[in-house]
Amino acid sequence: MRSEISPEHDAECVDWLRQSFRDITDELDDRRPSEYIEDTRYLPPSTTVMQGPYSFKTTPFLKEIINCFDPMSDVREVAMRKGVQIGATVGILENVILYYIGYVRTAPMMMMTADSELAQVRMESYITPMINESGLDDRIRSLDIKNHRKTGKTDKKIEWIGGGWLVPFGAQNAAKMRSMSIQVLLCDEIDGWPLKAGRDGDACSLVLARTAAFEKTRKVLWISTPLETGTSKIDVQYYKGDQRKFYIPCRGCGEMQVLRFTGSNADGTLYGLVYKTNADGTLIPGSVRYACQFCQHEHINEDKVWFLPRGEWRATAEPSYPGFRSYDLPALYSPEGFQSWEAQIRQYLDCYDVVEQRILDVNRYQTFYNNVLGRSFSPESTSLTVETVRNHRSTKYKSGMVPNRLAVKDTGKHIGLLVMSVDVHDKHLDYQVVGFCRNLVSYSIAYGKLIGDCSGANRGEWAVLKKIIMTKKYQADDGRVYPVAITLIDSQYNADLVYRFCNQFAVGVIPIGGRDKPQKNSAYKEFRPFKTKAGSTGYHIVVDIYKDRCSNALRNTDRVPDGTFVHAGKLNFPLDYTEAFFKELTSERRVKVKDKNTGKVYGHKWEVIGDRQNHAWDLTIYAQAALDLLVANVCELRFGIDYIDYDLVFELNDTEQLYYALADPDCAIIAK
Repeated sequence: MRSEISPEHDAECVDWLRQSFRDITDELDDRRPSEYIEDTRYLPPSTTVMQGPYSFKTTPFLKEIINCFDPMSDVREVAMRKGVQIGATVGILENVILYYIGYVRTAPMMMMTADSELAQVRMESYITPMINESGLDDRIRSLDIKNHRKTGKTDKKIEWIGGGWLVPFGAQNAAKMRSMSIQVLLCDEIDGWPLKAGRDGDACSLVLARTAAFEKTRKVLWISTPLETGTSKIDVQYYKGDQRKFYIPCRGCGEMQVLRFTGSNADGTLYGLVYKTNADGTLIPGSVRYACQFCQHEHINEDKVWFLPRGEWRATAEPSYPGFRSYDLPALYSPEGFQSWEAQIRQYLDCYDVVEQRILDVNRYQTFYNNVLGRSFSPESTSLTVETVRNHRSTKYKSGMVPNRLAVKDTGKHIGLLVMSVDVHDKHLDYQVVGFCRNLVSYSIAYGKLIGDCSGANRGEWAVLKKIIMTKKYQADDGRVYPVAITLIDSQYNADLVYRFCNQFAVGVIPIGGRDKPQKNSAYKEFRPFKTKAGSTGYHIVVDIYKDRCSNALRNTDRVPDGTFVHAGKLNFPLDYTEAFFKELTSERRVKVKDKNTGKVYGHKWEVIGDRQNHAWDLTIYAQAALDLLVANVCELRFGIDYIDYDLVFELNDTEQLYYALADPDCAIIAK
């Protein structure tokens, strides 16, 4: 039976509740990690030149990343692939530790570095001073409250009020953590970790297993500057996530874009870091700018203060699971006052000769690649990227035309001759026509595929090819007319068919076969003649030599200051070549050849990457060989020398017009 309660009693209850709420001294603190850090952390001079209260105004790109470690966030794993001098270790890893000590308080944490000694150095030199300078040293207290002699801090563990704790560990000891359950796992510079933790397998997998008990609430950080391709752990983690890029606005047009060291648009316009050099190749101080991808507006390094706070992260892929975010941040984003664009260009020029188009020091080049570009580097591989080779697309001419005005502007000389290379397949014949100037600067003139019947030397697509070789002439923009001076046809797919086709021509159409290494007792290391079954002469081409030559030329994407000529050997392609063509130029890579038993390197070789098509790459290689064959032939027949002298042959060509006519549309094909 319900008892009656007097109004006086009700009033007393209400008064008691009110007084009880008044006596509560705690208040709800719902600050996000970035807000807590800015309210709490102090940076001493020993940590940074920018001492004082920590602020994300300097590194605004880190704010979203640190907020992923809010317990209310659905993000479970974060991978950060980074360059140097962007404040990542201080701004993410250390700040997460401070946030969980002072705000969350309850989580068991682990910080993993490459080895235990490095972990101890970070604890003593960075973590402990951070706690003290931020006024949280009174939070450090042993969880064993009955033992007053324990301080809460030892060489192996830090404990704090609330029940949370942090253990530093080295990746080589990952197998010793089997009994630990970790809610917050912080993995620093994981590319410096050993490939395996003893006999127990991958260190990343072992340490991640320690978070299994906290699957729904765990927080995992993978952070590193990448090192070597193929073994890079941060590459693996980055591609598991949603692959976020930091987009910043242009001060000129306002378009959002990702900072890149160098790049080109589909129409051939270039963007990225631009600079000027002295005659000796040294950088002119104050000349470095960043050209906008869309309007080519040039930014100075100090403009970072304007555009970095206006930037935003954008996901570019679907993650392996919804709670995995990954971030890509090269050193180009290094804030004002950290590493400048000019310093990065100096690093580049210190390891790469832009005139000779070669790496000066592979170790310094890898350091630049890792630290500035924030990309893994393979000392065993020099594969090209589509972005790099696309930089050789010219906006000044289209396929089918011979751009002599451009050639004169680029090199001081017009194009001297055209060569053709042909790649043979079951149902199509691919060909490319290339024009060469004296200093080996080349301009691709035409690229095509003859698709259809390729079964007979006198019919179908072979008949079409024969007509092109015999009758096709290319008009230059200065009036000169060019036939094809020499044609090389790859005979490796169907040698007998190629031999019979080439045997129809008295001169100038030659079957070839590729070789990796020069033959012994050969007059030239680049090629050697052989007799075909049809009785004509063919050539074995040492393709690795020409692949190295073209790879070096394509890798050189540096702009040349106004008033100077382009670099010797530069390859140029017309504006309207397809994206597929440029992808095929990246189809192979150069790798080391090692002894299976000893691991000792005894050579190099080129190999196709996966199942990529490499027709355009082969044709470009054979075009270089065609020029050398032609020049070597003329040097022997006209000058009696057994070496290649390009200048001598090009001078003879200009005197006698061997391979072009000044303005005669009916000029005959002359092939020496």
